[in-house]
Amino acid sequence: MPALHARPRAPRSHAPRLTRGFTLTEALVVMLLLALLLAFALPAGQRWLERQRLWHAAETVLADLYLARSEAMHGSRNVLLRLLTTSAGSCYVVYSGPVNSCQCALTGPSICQTGGQALKTAQWPRQAGWPMLTSNVASMLFSSRLGTVALAATFRVTTEGIGEVRHVVGITGRTRSCAVDRAFKRWPACEGVV
Repeated sequence: MPALHARPRAPRSHAPRLTRGFTLTEALVVMLLLALLLAFALPAGQRWLERQRLWHAAETVLADLYLARSEAMHGSRNVLLRLLTTSAGSCYVVYSGPVNSCQCALTGPSICQTGGQALKTAQWPRQAGWPMLTSNVASMLFSSRLGTVALAATFRVTTEGIGEVRHVVGITGRTRSCAVDRAFKRWPACEGVV
């Protein structure tokens, strides 16, 4: 059998290997792609945030209407909801006590006179992209006996360019809600609105 001969190896070079980095062109292309992604993602993210604010505000109003009726029925006392809407924003206070004994402020706590007790206050200063609350009545009285309401009302929670949710309170004190543009699947579309 013939002997195997090993081939001589080439001498190893001890020179450092060059590592290749990013070129300026490659870095600029990556930055351009990131800028394009942000340009598309930011408006969609802003719109999503505004929809969430509107949804949360509509849920808050609905919960406070339920609170007013429940407190009247189970607390054996009249409960009032008083709304203030100005060019600077809107607020309301749910309270017990004499009529007009409490009023809300756009900043800070509600102010109550003797005999009035604030149960809940909500405030919405007017800002772009934030919801606004309006109503066809300035105040409502929930009766302590049956939970009925002295005045039926429609509360509109609106964010310009996003949508509107309505809470309609009947004289029985029950509330039904709807979304004007069917933007929220939680509520049915409002009837008679195109």
